[in-house]
Amino acid sequence: MDFDKKTSFSIATYNVLCDSYIKPQYYPKCHASALLPENRHPRVLERIAGLDTDVICLQEVDYAMFDRLQRGLLSLGYRGRWAHKGELKSDGCATFVRKWIKLLGSHLFTYNDGNAWRNPSGHVALITMMGCGDEAIMVVNTHLKWDSLETPVEKCVGLAQAQELLALSARSPHPHVICGDFNAERGSVVMDVFAEAGYLDAHLGDTAPSCVANGRAQRVDGLLCNERLWVEDWRPASAIDEKTSLPSGTEPSDHVPLCATLTVAD
Repeated sequence: MDFDKKTSFSIATYNVLCDSYIKPQYYPKCHASALLPENRHPRVLERIAGLDTDVICLQEVDYAMFDRLQRGLLSLGYRGRWAHKGELKSDGCATFVRKWIKLLGSHLFTYNDGNAWRNPSGHVALITMMGCGDEAIMVVNTHLKWDSLETPVEKCVGLAQAQELLALSARSPHPHVICGDFNAERGSVVMDVFAEAGYLDAHLGDTAPSCVANGRAQRVDGLLCNERLWVEDWRPASAIDEKTSLPSGTEPSDHVPLCATLTVAD
C-alpha cells in the first residue's frame, strides 16, 4: 500500500461512558460487576483496539481514561489528542489516529451556548486536521447536549450547538466528517439541521440503535460526511435492543461503536 497516495480511511465513533456518570440506579438491569472500573476499563481498551480503524473518535473520556487508552493504543500505532469539557465537567472528547496519517494539528472548540436563561454547557468539539495523500481532512469529534422532547426549539441547547458547529464547518474548504454522540435521533430538529446542510449519514441504511439509555434503545450516535467525502463502506452496529443490558461483560459502555470507511471524492 502506498500510504502517501491513500485518500481513504476508516473511522469509528464511540461513547465509552465516563465513570463519573455511572450510578447503579441508572442501570438497574446491569450486573454490578459490569459497572466496576477495574472490570470495564480493560474491556473498553479491548473493544476499541478490536475496531481496527484508522481514526477513533471517543466521547465521555476523562483524563485517566485517556492516559490509559493512549498507553494501550501506542503499541498499535495510534497517537491521541484529548479535549476537556468546561464548567467543571470531568470528561471530554478524545481522537486517536494511526501513524500513517499525518497529524497536521488539532484544537478545542467550546460551544458559546450560555444565555439569559441557561449557563454555558461546557460541551466541546475536538477538531483534528489530518493528511491523507495530498488531502487535508478535518475530523470533528463532539458530544452535543441532551434536550428533553418537551424542550421548546428556541431553548434546545443541542440544536444551538449543531448550528454553531455547522457555521464553523462551513468555513472549511476541506473534506470533513462530523461525528460523535449527538444525543438526538434521526428525524429530530438537531439531526435535520445537519441533513439540510447537505451532510450524509454514513449509516443511512442502518436503522439499528447505538445506545440503550433509560430503558430506551436509540440511534443517537453518527458519522456525518460533507460533500467532499463519500462512503466506501460501513459496518452495521452491534445488535442491541431495549432488552439489552448495557454495560455488560461484552459491551463495556451503554453505547456501541459505529464504523465506516470514507474516501475523498474526486
